[in-house]
Amino acid sequence: MTYPKTKEEWWKLVDDSWPQLLGLMNRWIGMTDNEDIDGNITECQRSEEISKMKQDRDPRLVSYLNGAWGNAPDVPELSEIPGWGILCDLCSENHVLEECNAIRKF
Repeated sequence: MTYPKTKEEWWKLVDDSWPQLLGLMNRWIGMTDNEDIDGNITECQRSEEISKMKQDRDPRLVSYLNGAWGNAPDVPELSEIPGWGILCDLCSENHVLEECNAIRKF
């Protein structure tokens, strides 16, 4: 597998791996169905929010991917979880989502 080199490749990788990525984000972004008792959003609501970001091609999706990456335990077994390597690639290559600005001359 190669790293995504363009915004289009990045989003295609998201689309192609979405069920695994959504599961990983829901697992490690710290949300559980019990948290709605305190007025926080539920996992179902969070999944809908994240899915809308994917649908809208909202680059803020990276914050959820990074949240899962940062909250997951640092154990070798992570590499065996389907989608984990893709999540890591998307996090490390999120710079492709940045719009190129015109070069300013000073």
